[in-house]
Amino acid sequence: MKKSNFFVLLLIVLSAVLLQNTGFLNVYGVKPNLVMAVLISISFFAADLASYIFLAVAALVGLKFRAGFEIESLIIIGLSLASFVMGRRLQWKPFINNAVLIGVGTILFYLLAAPGFIASNLPIVLGELVYNVILGTIIFKIFESSHG
Repeated sequence: MKKSNFFVLLLIVLSAVLLQNTGFLNVYGVKPNLVMAVLISISFFAADLASYIFLAVAALVGLKFRAGFEIESLIIIGLSLASFVMGRRLQWKPFINNAVLIGVGTILFYLLAAPGFIASNLPIVLGELVYNVILGTIIFKIFESSHG
């Protein structure tokens, strides 16, 4: 799979951070975890782990620019870095790997960040899972088609 220009990936990540901090993508009370979906999707197009770590750190700083980071932001980055590694090891096609990793990432995010939220808000969690996978799949297909 052909790798993307680092600055294009950085622009996409920063755009996702900006959109994440607005209510623009909120649909019927379900807000996607756009940064995680974008980070996982572009992990297939990053040239190497070092540049991907830089992109993840840029997202982390953009999500919460203050003295400390919230645990949720750190979980998103950790899941994204794990997806970078796993996406290259899974035996399926990258398109399927992307969708699975976003779905699993969404579930793991809630299990790690707020396990009680799942039980009390299952429709929202499931809606976000589907929303994240759809957005991540679209992002992946855009990058894939632009790389022939």
